[in-house]
Amino acid sequence: RCVGLEVVYAHDRALWSMSYAGGMANNVEQDLAAPVYAFLRQALLLAPAELPLRGPCELAQNGIRYQCTVQGTLDWFHGEECITQDGSVLYTLQFSGGAL
Repeated sequence: RCVGLEVVYAHDRALWSMSYAGGMANNVEQDLAAPVYAFLRQALLLAPAELPLRGPCELAQNGIRYQCTVQGTLDWFHGEECITQDGSVLYTLQFSGGAL
C-alpha cells in the first residue's frame, strides 16, 4: 500500500496538488507485484494530454486490464484506477486534487 501527495509550485507558491492512496489488493500473491507495477508504469506513460492525471481510460495487454475513471477537471477532480486480471482485482488507487 502507498499514500502520496504531488504539489506543483511556481515562484515558491503552491498552485496545484493531487493526493493518492492505494496499492495491491490484500489477496494477491507477492510474486505478481513486479509485473503489475511494470504494467502500471506503462499505463502512466500513456496519460491523456487533455487530462494528464494518471493513465488512459483503458489499456489491455496479455490478459491484464488497466482502467482509470476521473470526474472533474484539472482545477477540481477525483478518480480511481484499477488493474484486473480475469475479472480479479489486483491493484486499486484513489486520487483527488486540483488548483490551490
